[in-house]
Amino acid sequence: GFPFDQKELDIEAEKCKDHLRDRSKEFFEILENFEVPVLVFSAGLGNSVESVLRQAGVLNKNVKIVSNFLRFKDNLVDGFQPPLIHNLNKNETVLSGSDFHSLVENRNNIILLGDSLGDADMSNGAPDSSNIIKIGFLFHHVKDNLEKYMDTFDIVLIDDQSMNV
Repeated sequence: GFPFDQKELDIEAEKCKDHLRDRSKEFFEILENFEVPVLVFSAGLGNSVESVLRQAGVLNKNVKIVSNFLRFKDNLVDGFQPPLIHNLNKNETVLSGSDFHSLVENRNNIILLGDSLGDADMSNGAPDSSNIIKIGFLFHHVKDNLEKYMDTFDIVLIDDQSMNV
């Protein structure tokens, strides 16, 4: 393993805390007030996602991060905590048997937000009775990707930097 100080991520996250979409804080507050669970799926480093959300003031009690978290042994990074999250399993099936599953298993309404075509699959594994609204954020190669996004998501926001949906 190698030494790693979580404080380094917090320092970098402090620089990014204002980079969330406009009105994200209000969006997270509304969801917290109505006790709506928020699952943040990321195939990236969960420790980093957690730091950014904490620094931005949106890591509320209803927010859970499903991602790749570092595993430590004797204060050294020793790998990742299972399960490993990647683009092909970044969906509800990875929740099976976890504490997160109990938060969503009896909920039939899902708002899915994603910025890649694969993100639209994050609701895979949800009950068939679920009502799902898929919102896609399209930033790059808009002309090339717009039709694919329109076929995949219910709503497509182009170059939109806010949560005013």
